[in-house]
Amino acid sequence: VVTTVLPAGRWISRCVVTTQHSPGLVFLHDPHSLAAQAYRVLRTSLYRTLPSPRSVLVTSAEVGAGKSSVTANLGISLAQLDHSVLLVDADLRRPVLHTLLRVPNVLGLSSYLAGTTPLEAVVARTSVPNLFLLPCGPTPPNPSDILSFRRMRELLQAVTEHYDLVLLDSPPVLVASDATTLAPLVDGTLLVVGNQVPEAVVRRAKEQLEA
Repeated sequence: VVTTVLPAGRWISRCVVTTQHSPGLVFLHDPHSLAAQAYRVLRTSLYRTLPSPRSVLVTSAEVGAGKSSVTANLGISLAQLDHSVLLVDADLRRPVLHTLLRVPNVLGLSSYLAGTTPLEAVVARTSVPNLFLLPCGPTPPNPSDILSFRRMRELLQAVTEHYDLVLLDSPPVLVASDATTLAPLVDGTLLVVGNQVPEAVVRRAKEQLEA
């Protein structure tokens, strides 16, 4: 289940199949499946809830919910509508997007935030037209601190002017503070919830994001 969290506290829920039977990029490999259709529903819900989003954070309550698969598949579905989409792997602890999209992870977000690499050197084209990826890059020793840099805010300002939509994949809310650091910088947040996660855990994640 993917739930859109809005600043006003309203929630829009849609079912997205991210089980072992539909792994990876289902929107590419099986575009007529129920899972792919669920992403189309999520895409429609996103724009109905946030009429003109420029940046959206994707996170989860706990590890293993499938947030990175949701980020990638949602990005592909949006790119196929001729939107220019940038995926940012802001999970500086367990990056996955570069593996899903088969993009090198030599340089990336951590390189840019450290001030050692310009933005144009870390954004990569993917095999999907209109879809770009800013991978994680080398894993830094201080993920939460580096995401708090003013340079992260400047990055978001720059990429939202260049791309139609920016999707950021961040660590789970209850595992690290990264998602709550990034949430105030974006237009909305998608909270990905596994079907075995207790309601109390989801509620705690929701409260941390809203705070």
